[in-house]
Amino acid sequence: MPDTQPGFYERHRARRELPELTRQISDLLGVGERVDGALETVAQLSTSSWLRGVIMDLRSDVQGGSSLSDALRNHPALFSEYYVAVVAIGESRGDVSGALQQIADQLLRQQRFSDALKTALSYPLLVLIVTGVSLVLMLVFVLPEFHELFIDTGTDLPWISQTVLGLGGFIRTWGLPLALVLASALFIWRMSLRQPESLDRWHRFQLRLPLISELIRRVDVVRFSDSLAAALSGGTTLVEGLRLSQASMVNRHLRHSLNAVIDMVKDGGRLGEGLHLNCGFPPLATRMIQVGEESGNLQTSLRRVADVYDREFDTTLKRLLNVIEPVLIVTIGAIVAVIVLAMVAAIQELNNMPF
Repeated sequence: MPDTQPGFYERHRARRELPELTRQISDLLGVGERVDGALETVAQLSTSSWLRGVIMDLRSDVQGGSSLSDALRNHPALFSEYYVAVVAIGESRGDVSGALQQIADQLLRQQRFSDALKTALSYPLLVLIVTGVSLVLMLVFVLPEFHELFIDTGTDLPWISQTVLGLGGFIRTWGLPLALVLASALFIWRMSLRQPESLDRWHRFQLRLPLISELIRRVDVVRFSDSLAAALSGGTTLVEGLRLSQASMVNRHLRHSLNAVIDMVKDGGRLGEGLHLNCGFPPLATRMIQVGEESGNLQTSLRRVADVYDREFDTTLKRLLNVIEPVLIVTIGAIVAVIVLAMVAAIQELNNMPF
């Protein structure tokens, strides 16, 4: 049965629950439960009506004679190509529980990345929003009152006071139209990202940003290494494993760059060298992969790379915040200082007037 189209909140809740439910299915299968019975049990644990319906559809398909991987393919909105392929590998080797455990571990790691990023950036973002709103309110409602006072007294204001008061008048007059224009531009930009070409350009631009690019690359190094190690442990060839791990990468430009690596490996080239030349993977990661290739322990090396760059993610995120927070504080302080200086200069000019 094809997926219905749930709302944004329902999709978000379902994807948040999916890693843990995947682990629970794995645990039930590990103690000998049948697939359809495991699906029925975990469906009752879900708080998402959409996810509950999908799992019950899976149960009906399995009871009808389909394999779990075939049933998963009917719901591409929830189960990625990687998810389906790893389950299929588990079925071929008689270890669906182990395959689901691998998927759950990877999904939970990806979820941790996302949560860590959101948590780390929430404080600076909140400070920026509150400060921005406060400044706009001051420029729109407080400063105009002073402006009227200075006009009534006929005072010639210093240039800095005239500039700040003029900015307040400009925002008061044109603030709403400008906000609507900016909101429209943001909406159009978001809609444009639905086009593959625009999304590719945006992801390519992200890789040019200082620190941000490091964060993105580390996330994708972990996803790629984790996925490829899991695929190889299931008995896939290196080329097929690369295709599966490609779907797990977040940045579309890096994902497309992996096509050149796949072609290089097909022609007998080295994986580590291909990742360095085409995907810009960090030197440590590519060297560890090269050592794994040379020693015949590629799967072990890939898991070590994932662990190393999992830790590196936290370090890079802290470095990013250590840059953002001082810049934010200095910028806000400078803006407030300019406004205060403008008001003090105007009041000083007023005090110097002869009465």
